[in-house]
Amino acid sequence: MSSTTLAPQNVIQNVIQTLRSKKYLKSPVKILAIYLAILFIYFKELKDVAKYVGDFLRQRLSSKEYEEAMNVLNDFVKLVERMQLGRELAEELEYKLYNVFRGALHTFITRRAGSIIQAVSNKIKVFQALLSLSTNTVNKTRAGSFYIVLSHDNFSSREGYLYLKKFDVSFKEFIDLCLFVIVIPEPIGYGIIVPAPYVDTYIQRLTASLQIVSQQTVSIVQAPTQVSKEREVKTESKSFIPENVLLSREILETIVTKVFESFGFKVQVNALLPARGGYVEVDIWASKKIGNALFTVYVSCKNWDRDVDRHVLDHEFGRILQLYQLPHLRILVVKSLSDPARKLALDNGFIVIELGEKATSQNAQEVYNIVYNKLKETFLGLALPILQSLSTKIVSLADEIKKIGYELGKA
Repeated sequence: MSSTTLAPQNVIQNVIQTLRSKKYLKSPVKILAIYLAILFIYFKELKDVAKYVGDFLRQRLSSKEYEEAMNVLNDFVKLVERMQLGRELAEELEYKLYNVFRGALHTFITRRAGSIIQAVSNKIKVFQALLSLSTNTVNKTRAGSFYIVLSHDNFSSREGYLYLKKFDVSFKEFIDLCLFVIVIPEPIGYGIIVPAPYVDTYIQRLTASLQIVSQQTVSIVQAPTQVSKEREVKTESKSFIPENVLLSREILETIVTKVFESFGFKVQVNALLPARGGYVEVDIWASKKIGNALFTVYVSCKNWDRDVDRHVLDHEFGRILQLYQLPHLRILVVKSLSDPARKLALDNGFIVIELGEKATSQNAQEVYNIVYNKLKETFLGLALPILQSLSTKIVSLADEIKKIGYELGKA
């Protein structure tokens, strides 16, 4: 049966199956290329995909990523032509794979910024502009992506970038936040393609939180510079996260992110990592280059009112084992664990940080200190065997030098 005689749903399933078989849905770069092509097919024309999407990706990706994206883009365009994937089917394909597409875009944001909260806390207007534009157009996909054309008088130029006068937003800010918003010249001005994940309920919730943050004084937590062996650092509690601003999960993730960054780690929050069967979302994935090796840490944050039980631990083990890149350290940050869960975690190599209470904006500094001290203790513990080994080698080398000196003296 040719593709022309297949029912629409069968065409979609065939396309998805082909994308999965070619492993095109396992890389954020590949997913990005496919997603932008789908949106361009829906809002514009297939024949211009390589021109506009290709040029756009060339400006936004590294040369290696661009080459990877273009290989997939060209192959996807051929698949679309062969399967006769038109506007309606492109819309359905976006809807079916929406979580995959949203995950990829989210990965780019967190990869660039470390923490979404930190990255956009002073750029709320960017997301507000996108949300406002989405309410002023009916040219939308079922998932919520949209295309809007604005006349020339809505734009000016600032530092070589287009500038949306009404919203006081430069398109450089989209680039800084790693947002893939495509701008297309039109006879009367410019058209803007905005992927749905940038205006869905997650972003709306995030920007509402950040708006409150921007209206209050936010003090950045500083890492304790000296830690006594006899006692933990005691610092007056500082509400560096305003109450009711973030979800409880986000409060703890923000604190832990700041701790890892104080140790020089690059941090991804809610990172989507390649895994068997697709992707696994990790609360925090921290990495640091040590020599020629990349040291990685998996962190699960459970800012719950109740104890974490062993069923949660079983779930965490399964998620880690699905990852293609296994972490060097596995850490649980929780209010408290049940006794069976604690034993299971420690027996299976988890580093457990029990806070004793749920993290809030009011106790954020105390929580920061607890996490900081535990991680410092952990990293010192890891370094000690290496230092001991090095010390042994130095002593041995000194003995050898003495022997050589003695033999030379006899000659």
